[in-house]
Formats: sequence, structure tokens, C-alpha cells
Amino acid sequence: MLSIIGCDPAPLKGQVVNNEGQPLANVHVTALGAANCMTSTDKDGRYSLNCAQTSDAENCKDDAEDCSAITLDFKLQGYFPGLDQPAAGKEASTTLHTMPTESGLYLKAGNKHDPMVRGTLTRSLELSDKGGKSRTYCVSRELGTSNRVNGTTMSIFSNQAKSWRVFRLDQDGCAYRDARNPQGKWNVEYRDNPAVIVEPIDNGQDWSEIEVEPGEYFLADWEGFFVPTEKGGHQYGGTWVQVSG
Repeated sequence: MLSIIGCDPAPLKGQVVNNEGQPLANVHVTALGAANCMTSTDKDGRYSLNCAQTSDAENCKDDAEDCSAITLDFKLQGYFPGLDQPAAGKEASTTLHTMPTESGLYLKAGNKHDPMVRGTLTRSLELSDKGGKSRTYCVSRELGTSNRVNGTTMSIFSNQAKSWRVFRLDQDGCAYRDARNPQGKWNVEYRDNPAVIVEPIDNGQDWSEIEVEPGEYFLADWEGFFVPTEKGGHQYGGTWVQVSG
């Protein structure tokens, strides 16, 4: 979605391209809330909308603050809008990204979206002399390959993926530690869940933005707790990520 102030009878113009910068033809462009204000992009990906006669534009005066905001909607089958929207103005370009066909998580890397490689957590159990028990869930470096992120934000596209929860790994590569005392009560000893901002796109598809620092993270399959892999053996599925500054 894109909010544009349309206070001038001049048409709203722009261009729609894909994530490789190539123009996209036949993208349906609609000014939501403005009756009959719609068009499609031409062979060069360009569009021109004249919403001067709509109800939203009738209240436009010389002062821009008095104008209604016109929201543009860009749709093309097999594509979805990117996170970065163009600034408001008469010349507004936007990028549509190719919709992955396979289910799973995809990592934004520049203008591309790469499928994320799966990883594994392994649970270790230790008993104390006094009847207590401790558990650790740590990344299995020998059972998978990490996904690399360079920067302060991890942008993830989910396409019909399993539910997941992100954990920052400690210095030993562990996502979670807890312990049970002799009375049977479990207490969490380590857990660090960074905040995740989710923007729904369509049914089963969404963007997630995670502010990150240099270090290691694990996007664990989650159904109220870690989800075992098909191999079992105290192994749990997810995605291992290494972030560099």
C-alpha cells in the first residue's frame, strides 16, 4: 500500500518494477476509496491515475494539509509488494517481488529473497545428585548450515511456513536452558526472544522484521514449545542464522 497526497488535478504517475529493476506490465493500480480511479501499467511498467473527479479529490484546496490521502493498491498475480514504499508525491515508483512457489521462510538479501536453509537444535539432559534435572537446547553445527545476515535488520518472508519463534543464542550456541528442582518445578535459566514485527500479506504469507545485533539466532519451529524433527533423537527443527555487523 502507498499513501499519496493528491491535491493537484495533475495525474499521479509512477512506475512498477520487479526486484531486478525490470518494468512490470499489466499491474492493476487502484486508488482505494476513489470511485472508478484505476488503471494498469503499460509495457514500460508506467501508470498514470487522474483522480481529480473523485469524491476524495473534491475537497482539495490550495493548502496540502486540507487534502485527502489517496491510497494506491498495486496487484499482479504471482507478485507481492516490497517492504520499502516510495515517498509520497506525484511521481511514485514501487517494487513488486516474485512470489516464491515453495513453502518455507525466505531471507531478504539485497533485492532478492533466498530460501533459508534448515537447521537443528539438540537437547541435552543432565541430572544432579539431589534429584534435579537441567535441559539445554543448542544448535547442532554439524547437522546444518547457517544463514548469513549482514546488518541490523533481518527481513523474512514466510510462505505457508510452519509457526516459528526467534531465539538469540548464548555464547555456547544455546537457545534455551531450564532446570527442574527436586520438587518438580521447572525454571527458565536462559531465553532471549527478540521482538518481531509481522506484516500480513495474504493468507499464510507475511513479512517479519527483526532488529538484530551481531551474533547467532535460531528461528525454531514452534507449537507451544520446540517441535521435534522427523528423525527424533531429541532433535528440534528450525533455521540457524549468523549475523555480522
